Amino acid sequence: MTHRNRKFLAIVLAIGIGLASSAALAALLGNLIGFPRIVFNGGNTNIWSGTFSLDSLPVILQVSATDPPLFVNPVPGGYESVEIDVNVDASCNLAGGGNLLVVGEVDLGGGDVRSGTLLTGDVLEFGFLDAGATDLFDFRFAVTGGALADLYLNEDIGVLVQSESSNFTGDCSADSTGGAKGTLGAIPPILPAEGCTPGYWKQKHHFDSWVDFAPTDSFDAVFGRSVAGVTDLQSALKAKGGGVKALTRHATASLLNASNPDVNSTAFPTTADVIAAFQAAFDSGDYEPTKDAFEEANEEGCPLN
Repeated sequence: MTHRNRKFLAIVLAIGIGLASSAALAALLGNLIGFPRIVFNGGNTNIWSGTFSLDSLPVILQVSATDPPLFVNPVPGGYESVEIDVNVDASCNLAGGGNLLVVGEVDLGGGDVRSGTLLTGDVLEFGFLDAGATDLFDFRFAVTGGALADLYLNEDIGVLVQSESSNFTGDCSADSTGGAKGTLGAIPPILPAEGCTPGYWKQKHHFDSWVDFAPTDSFDAVFGRSVAGVTDLQSALKAKGGGVKALTRHATASLLNASNPDVNSTAFPTTADVIAAFQAAFDSGDYEPTKDAFEEANEEGCPLN
């Protein structure tokens, strides 16, 4: 295939991948792949004996949205490839490790030629969609090395794969195969979970970290339930003892964590999540499991001053 034809194929492929990802976003990991971006085409995907594998050819690299596509060529005297090997269980969940390997040569201009192992990564996440004749798979990898690794500083690698003429049925205990084309590129890294404790939020010199709520806000109005001896959110944070008081204390801290955009509250990401969990525990009278979940989330580490 000539370079002109490869370039045309790459542009068509990039458009096709974008359409496929938007149609199936909710069923996959849903990573929106950015730049630098590599388009690949050809080869196969296979699932066999607990391993998902892909062997394809990198076609173009685009460093940014405004930069022109650059051809990825074979290394001198060798070859170019995009390879993925990931361990999965019968239900297509990650089951151990897996890696990404990109090999080739690309001229970034100004004498900056990158050749050999261009990119390596360790798998973090895997998604899939049985979509008929063209199945979809996507991945998140942590960057571990390669000649292009400096272009992915503070980023993870997302990969979206279209497996054409595939016989995958959503069952990774059965062997399957299909074609391989797709795109890989930078995606934001997974941020660590964060949370600040009731002890942090109840201190007056931290009241400037409260977002959307005030210490004097009525606890009953916010949470929709009444707790004896608790009037406002500040008194909820100061509630002493176990049982419902401990639930109240940690629920209020979780509420403030969820409302602050500088706290990455992953277990209870929204205030609605916190309030719903509190109400369910309060109404059931079984406080301890939800209190423990709030407490664990609140002790993930506070990023605030």
